[in-house]
Amino acid sequence: MHSQEFVPDGTTISCVLPVVGDLEDSKMGIQIHGYVVKQGLEGDNCIVCALVDMYGKCGCSFEMKRVFDELARMDLGSCNALVSGLSRNGLVDDALHTFMQFKDQEIELNVVSWTSIIACCTQNG
Repeated sequence: MHSQEFVPDGTTISCVLPVVGDLEDSKMGIQIHGYVVKQGLEGDNCIVCALVDMYGKCGCSFEMKRVFDELARMDLGSCNALVSGLSRNGLVDDALHTFMQFKDQEIELNVVSWTSIIACCTQNG
């Protein structure tokens, strides 16, 4: 694609990252994350949410938390991705603690939020 001078934009990147996560290809994910930073796209909430999700699927909990913590403006999608990623990696206590923090901050949680935390609890005893 680069040879044909195609320049990926935010939409392209946010569509590619879930696939990278499904493949659990953390090396590719790190390269895409580097591209995001290089292009100055780290302020795009869709991309950040996709990065959090991708790192969670790849088992990279530290990177997932770091991307979330660097988020300029927290939104519900990134909150849900963080709770799901923590759960997916067996960090149940962290997922519950994070979920309760969001609730205490009066972030308006939705059915995805509640389903994620219920699945976290049931899948991890």
